[in-house]
Amino acid sequence: MFFKRLFLSGLLIFQCFFTLSWSCPAFAATQAEHSLSSMSMKDLLNVQIETSNLTSTSVRKSTSAITIIRREQIERTPARNIIDLLEVYVPGLMVNSSFTAGPQFRIRGLGERHNHTLLLVNGKPVNQKGFQGSMVELRNWDMGDIERLEVVRGAGSVTHGPGAIGGVINIITRRAVNEEGLQVGFMSNPTYDSTGYRVSHGSNVSGTDMYFYASKTRTKGIDEYDFYQMLGASGAQGYKGTDDFTGSESNPLQAYYADYDDKPQIKLYVDINFSTSWRFWARYNNGGQSGTNVQKEFNGEFQDWRSFDSEYYIFSLENDTALSDSVNLKSILSYDSENYIDMKAKRLFLSNTHELNLNYAFTEDEIYFRSVLEYLPTESLSIANAIAFSHDSLSAPWGEGSGSFIANAGGQVFIEEGSVYDGDGSGGTYKPSKVAKYTDGWSTNTYSLSSEIKYQASEALQLIVSARVDKNDLTDILFSPRIAMLYEMSKKNSMTASWQRSLRMNTMMELYWLDINNEEPDPEHNTTFEVSFRHLENENFYYSLTSYYNESEIYAWAGSNVDLVGVIKSFGIEPEISFHSKNVSFGINHSYFELLDWDFRLKQGDGSLGQDISYSDWLYTKDYLTTSSTGSSLNNWVNQYTKLWLDINLDEVWSVHLDARIIWEYEYGKDLFSMYNNAFDQVDTSVLSAGDLTAYNEDKEALAAFNETISDKKVYGRDVRINISSTWKILPLNARFTVYVQNLLDITGNKRQKNSFTTKTLPTISWIEEPRTIGLSYTQDF
Repeated sequence: MFFKRLFLSGLLIFQCFFTLSWSCPAFAATQAEHSLSSMSMKDLLNVQIETSNLTSTSVRKSTSAITIIRREQIERTPARNIIDLLEVYVPGLMVNSSFTAGPQFRIRGLGERHNHTLLLVNGKPVNQKGFQGSMVELRNWDMGDIERLEVVRGAGSVTHGPGAIGGVINIITRRAVNEEGLQVGFMSNPTYDSTGYRVSHGSNVSGTDMYFYASKTRTKGIDEYDFYQMLGASGAQGYKGTDDFTGSESNPLQAYYADYDDKPQIKLYVDINFSTSWRFWARYNNGGQSGTNVQKEFNGEFQDWRSFDSEYYIFSLENDTALSDSVNLKSILSYDSENYIDMKAKRLFLSNTHELNLNYAFTEDEIYFRSVLEYLPTESLSIANAIAFSHDSLSAPWGEGSGSFIANAGGQVFIEEGSVYDGDGSGGTYKPSKVAKYTDGWSTNTYSLSSEIKYQASEALQLIVSARVDKNDLTDILFSPRIAMLYEMSKKNSMTASWQRSLRMNTMMELYWLDINNEEPDPEHNTTFEVSFRHLENENFYYSLTSYYNESEIYAWAGSNVDLVGVIKSFGIEPEISFHSKNVSFGINHSYFELLDWDFRLKQGDGSLGQDISYSDWLYTKDYLTTSSTGSSLNNWVNQYTKLWLDINLDEVWSVHLDARIIWEYEYGKDLFSMYNNAFDQVDTSVLSAGDLTAYNEDKEALAAFNETISDKKVYGRDVRINISSTWKILPLNARFTVYVQNLLDITGNKRQKNSFTTKTLPTISWIEEPRTIGLSYTQDF
């Protein structure tokens, strides 16, 4: 109660300031908006950002490692969506594929359903709190309304709240004050059978700057592609959807990257700047996608059975006003709603999208308010305090009755009593013992207070102390502190160092299940030490070296409860080199990751249960086979990863772009097969029963075939991708034409690894060999 009273008192004070600020003058001269592509490297490093800070600071002086992806790079880089862009430019970020949610990324080894990463749009959190985490915006093929992406590599809970353990992605949209005139565009990608159209218009009407953007993209996806799988249960292997398999595994594949249920991706965005202080923006975005599986036969016709649909809209009102020469107030009030459908169709006698074939179906609504008060008592001291409030609710999908609501947690479901899902457990219904609680949804509130103090101790040394407190109705108080320093040794050299503790609380569904079952809602803790050295050689050339140490708790469902699975201790180094001038821009970065220790906490008396974090702490017995610890790598991750890109303006008309990424080795895959090879070699066949001996010989033969495939196809060896594009500015028409190629050279099969797992006498692994893609885009300005 004390915390709530304190919060509400602060909210009242800030609301008074917010109301008074309507007539106050601007706090400071607004930074001139320039195209980032025309800036020097020195100017780029001085761009003001607020990602990972309560107040504006330059990129170079940020205490967090931040990657900026510019509008020019977004336009030129062959990328299907934001996830592709992140993979090209962000050090320490890796993309895998999921059976259900398509591409998924991890940063510095952390990531699960994107719950370890916080997604922002113009600084406003848009994560799906109910279940998946970072969902909206990331998979839409159209990125024409994005000005830039700001990516924090590492923790950011102290500024943006629980969930920002692995990183923060801030999508900065185009602003009305910078856009003028009419622009239309077209894109085509024949490989994915994808076509898109877009239109935008910016103008000033009676002193009000207005910008409108709309796009529509329809993607049928690829019907025939190479999806290889080794099935640990049967020992079969080959390309799925072919006669390499029998039964359902030979069914046609779901179209790769296809829209959910042939529903086109739509994007609508409007930005209105009433004055230098007031801004209103709203957007709609959807990005559903089919999973990577074979189809099933529904009523005599093959259809997708694993896919999802995610769409949302948001309305946001912002105010940025000076209350005096030394006090500034910045506030945001928003409302957003996300509709989420997850299809896991098992009832073949119904249509694949029938309610009884849905695994999740819900809407998540949020009312959000944040206000930041910055006070500059002296030239050397800055104090910022912020309050935030969010009201989040889960309910039935858009336009559906309350009986359509279904959510999951703890191996049970949340449904409405008497709904289509309520029954005896047959035909897609759930019997009472499988129901966590009969409900058509619920809501929670989260209250937050945060503070940031910057003190310029000397001309060269700045100290920053930050802290944030969050309290959800269903959690204890969550505390995220950070201590950092910036030391400028010279005009060219600077160093930052920070220590922080970040938190991730459970999802809304998990929290509600824990609450009704009287279980503790323990959050994940991540402690990070980070040191960066930065050197600006001249106006155009810059390099940096960042090192970090993470100690990260991993919580997951174990049986019917959320438990501490274990603690990851890891170390990493990220060197970066960048050059940027009028005609040439290039960059190269590398990430080195080392798993120092994986301490698995859910061990039984004879060792440990199976888990998918690392094989370095593993002991599992299945039938006649005992697999035990091997290697020292993190599963579904790599230790050495290099990325590079190059942009050249050949003249005023022609420009070319090239990017490449090199994964030097998938260490965890070699750990996996070493573990199995060792386990089979250690089996004492003399004590096996006749049945086990037969199974052993069959499995050993299958494992030998698996080993041969791994060697021949170089599954876990070096993985290289190269993309290229060329842009022609048609000056007489004021237009731009771009041709691009994704996966230019088939050097290593362009494999997209899928999560590997094993609790059988043979491992189950798979990968997708993505095809070479040729596409084009055309933009016309009027």
